[in-house]
Amino acid sequence: MLPEYADQIFVDYKFCGAFGSTDNNLGLIGQTENKNLYYFLSAGVNGIINAMYGVKIIEDLFNNKQNKYTKLFDPLR
Repeated sequence: MLPEYADQIFVDYKFCGAFGSTDNNLGLIGQTENKNLYYFLSAGVNGIINAMYGVKIIEDLFNNKQNKYTKLFDPLR
């Protein structure tokens, strides 16, 4: 990225993390065996945006309400 500084920049350590995503790049949402425990898994570029909707979806699921966004996510029930 900065070829003019190539002789001045030295890398001591590098890190590369594993990254996974769903087929549609949306989060996973569902209920566990404990009927009072729901989960929403989302990461990556869309993690924050998905999380905003995920919170509302889980709230509605917990309160047995329909939510228009539920169909966007992969339900794992």
